[in-house]
Amino acid sequence: MKRFGRFLDLLEEWTLFAAVMAALAGLLISVILRYGFHVTFAGADELVRNTIIYTSFVGLSVAIRKDRLIRVDALAQIFPRLKRLLAMISLAAVVFFALLMIRFGGELMMMMFRTGQSTIIWNMPLWILYAILPFSGLLMIIRAGEQMWWLWQDEGLESMEQKNT
Repeated sequence: MKRFGRFLDLLEEWTLFAAVMAALAGLLISVILRYGFHVTFAGADELVRNTIIYTSFVGLSVAIRKDRLIRVDALAQIFPRLKRLLAMISLAAVVFFALLMIRFGGELMMMMFRTGQSTIIWNMPLWILYAILPFSGLLMIIRAGEQMWWLWQDEGLESMEQKNT
């Protein structure tokens, strides 16, 4: 289980790094061409837009792993004994959302595949871009399950907080 977790860590971190570097390279080339040679590289805008979409959805999994999700924890502050239960409820809501992403994202991906739509400039099939939805949902379920496992263990919230720092 630890090896699989480390593999996912590396997969997430390196794909996010590569995607951001590709977007930065595209923007750099676009700026150099625009101001140095007065040529417009319209493909850079599409590359950056698709990269933002990709990194946002893969970043959800990283946020779950590092316990950086936005949540209201007023009840946990008022009732410290409920902290573990409230964290489990929060993670269960994440799993529910991820299941919705898998179902409806998969439907959108299949619709794009059947209709054969593609991006305007790069002519990339849109189903490839929409495939990030079910993939990200799966990553989110894995990461939420991992966090639930840490919460369920005897160490509880303290070990999870130490692990994520």
